Amino acid sequence: MVPQVRGRLRRWGTVDWLTGNTTLDWTALVDVFHAALYLIMLFLIWWWVVVLSWVYWHARHGTQAAVESLGEMPTQGGGPQVGSTLNFVLVIPALNEAVVIGNTVRAWLAETPPEGCRVRVFAVNDGSDDNTGAILDAIDDPRLTVLHRRPPEARLGKGQALNAAYQAILVDARQRGTEKSTVLGVLDADSRPGPDVLREVHDFFADVSVDAVQTGVRIRNRDRFWGRVQNLEFGSLVDAQQTYRDVDEAVYLAGNGQFVTLSALTGLGGRPWSHSLVEDLDLGVRLLLNEDRIRYTSRTFVSQQGLTQVKPLMRQRTRWVQGNLMALPFIPAAKRSRVFTRRTMIDLTLYLMTPAITIPGLLLVIFSWAYFAQRALTHSIPGFWFSMTLIAAVTPIVILSHGHRRRNPQIGRPEAVGSALGFMVLVLIGAVVTWRAAVRILRKQHGWSKTARLAEPDDVPAIPTASM
Repeated sequence: MVPQVRGRLRRWGTVDWLTGNTTLDWTALVDVFHAALYLIMLFLIWWWVVVLSWVYWHARHGTQAAVESLGEMPTQGGGPQVGSTLNFVLVIPALNEAVVIGNTVRAWLAETPPEGCRVRVFAVNDGSDDNTGAILDAIDDPRLTVLHRRPPEARLGKGQALNAAYQAILVDARQRGTEKSTVLGVLDADSRPGPDVLREVHDFFADVSVDAVQTGVRIRNRDRFWGRVQNLEFGSLVDAQQTYRDVDEAVYLAGNGQFVTLSALTGLGGRPWSHSLVEDLDLGVRLLLNEDRIRYTSRTFVSQQGLTQVKPLMRQRTRWVQGNLMALPFIPAAKRSRVFTRRTMIDLTLYLMTPAITIPGLLLVIFSWAYFAQRALTHSIPGFWFSMTLIAAVTPIVILSHGHRRRNPQIGRPEAVGSALGFMVLVLIGAVVTWRAAVRILRKQHGWSKTARLAEPDDVPAIPTASM
């Protein structure tokens, strides 16, 4: 192909074309464009190999690297040395969550607190027009506080609901004299505690210099295909990335399973949470800029429901992508700070810029595969590029499925491979919704619609008797 392109370029003659003495050979331009697409495909292949190999390596060795680098990760079951008495206040914002809120609150009230600690649940009914408020009011437990918000204060976003809870908790903690020992846990309305989650988080806070802890996230409804795909995403890829960030204590907070000291939140002012569509990422970055330490634990998790249909997935991913794009101003702020090292700066930049890079990348992938299909129909696919295309398609599946099974030995090979294939489709969905998110930003559309929850069996254990 290269000699043909060179010959056509000679016949093309840019000067002659500009003076109108010859006719432009458009086939030469097409061949040059095709050659460029081949090179781009080769680059994308190696991008997948390098990035997924990096994620897989950290999936195997990330935790050990964190232990060796920090030398202070608490061992499972080890008792705290300092800061042993904590007051956990678990904040659960709820907007039309009648399907799940009752089981969620009862599940967290049933958690046995670490020795010497107290656990309270603070539910925020953010202007629900279903039975959410009635269900919360019917739970008779002195450790449950319900804040009912009504319009116009209600339904202004999750961040504003969390700010309302924070202000009420801060007033109460100051009255009780527990401001320094209070930890806010932010949980979704469909969340469930993983094994020893409060004990694990408590052990991290045994080091009084730790300001926030993020737990892992798992998907409960893995009987559904998209549930298994999202479990791979959270349980393997995100888990490996967060473990890697924990080496530098520059972990990003997620919307579910984040625990932050009340003292760290007061350092951000009277309203720690912003109007951002990704208020969790926004809070985490601002904590890091404030020189607060954020740790991550992969030894336990908080579980949640996974979305089971493509349309809700696209809506969810659109909000995430739009939030990331709107968080780009954090990059220069992080660069000016003393907290972000070169490595953490690169990580933050790639994390926030990935949606923007995806916009032209999707076009290149579409054109590349269209050209590949055209060559396949005409039986003129060069053997080398056909091999490269197969490698590009197979390599991510092999790495993802193998890494997922290494982190989750109970998962069979067919499920791991199927989840990996589904994740590749999820990546394409993310590329598509990036365009949608960009259009929403241009139109200044910052609202979002909730995703309906799935009904689950009432299998919550009995709530143990406890006093405040």
